[in-house]
Amino acid sequence: MKLIPPQVSRHLQRAMLLLIRSANNKRRPGSSEAILLASEKVSGVVGLIWALDICPDSAEVEKAVTSLGALDTCVLVTDTLNFTKAAGLGCMVEALPGKQICQAQPALDWQTYLERRIARIRYSWAPDVEVVVAQSPAEFTIAAKAG
Repeated sequence: MKLIPPQVSRHLQRAMLLLIRSANNKRRPGSSEAILLASEKVSGVVGLIWALDICPDSAEVEKAVTSLGALDTCVLVTDTLNFTKAAGLGCMVEALPGKQICQAQPALDWQTYLERRIARIRYSWAPDVEVVVAQSPAEFTIAAKAG
């Protein structure tokens, strides 16, 4: 058995790493091109339900979800992770940090983060319909700043 000299081995190793990185970069979109779902899952009519500062399992949210039930994709945007009932209705879910999280870290720029996150949600889902159940995204962002 013939061993590869260390110098050649390093060159091969470096070449393989470059090849792997190149392949990964082609498969993974850049941050400006990133999407949440494959295009076939976002096809058709998309509706966003803004359920901010309200329990996503409330009757108001359920009513909004069922009213958009005929749409191809329904996305619930909430500020809590307690959304078992809404998820059972067939919604996709996006979560924003709630008031408790924002108040726990007052030194952070939550308003800018929330504005960008909300814009990213709208960009990624490209909704045809938006329904506000409690607070609008703008009101939610201002309330986070007030803390």
